[in-house]
Amino acid sequence: MILLGIHPDNGLPICAIRSPFGPYIQCGDATEANPRPVGSWLPSCLDVTDVSLETAIQLLTFPRVLGRHPITGADVKIQLRQSGAVVRSEVIIDGTQRHAVTRLEPENEVLSFTLDRAVQLLNRVGKR
Repeated sequence: MILLGIHPDNGLPICAIRSPFGPYIQCGDATEANPRPVGSWLPSCLDVTDVSLETAIQLLTFPRVLGRHPITGADVKIQLRQSGAVVRSEVIIDGTQRHAVTRLEPENEVLSFTLDRAVQLLNRVGKR
C-alpha cells in the first residue's frame, strides 16, 4: 500500500494498492461504519508506483457521466473495471434501443476521454 496523500475535499487518506485482483486506488480505510471505501481500478497503462495524488483524485471520480447520447438521449458513462475501462450507454441496434458496453483501448486516454469519442465507439457497436 502506497500513501499518495490526503484528499483535499474530505481529508481522507488516498492509497494506491496492489491487490491479488489488480491495482486500485482507495480513499479512506475500511471500517465498521464504512465497510466499502470509495475506490477505483487503475487503468492498465498505470502502475501503483506511477500514480500521483492528482491522478488518483481524478480516478476516484469514476464511473463518470460524459454526457447524453445524441440519438438515444441516454447517459454515456465511462467506468473503470478490473478488466479495463469501458464505455456504456443505450444505442440503436437494428432499429431497437439496446444497452451497449464497449472496451476503451488504449486506456491511456481514460482521463481525457470525450463524449464525441465515446459516441463514435458506441456507434460501432450499433453497426455490428
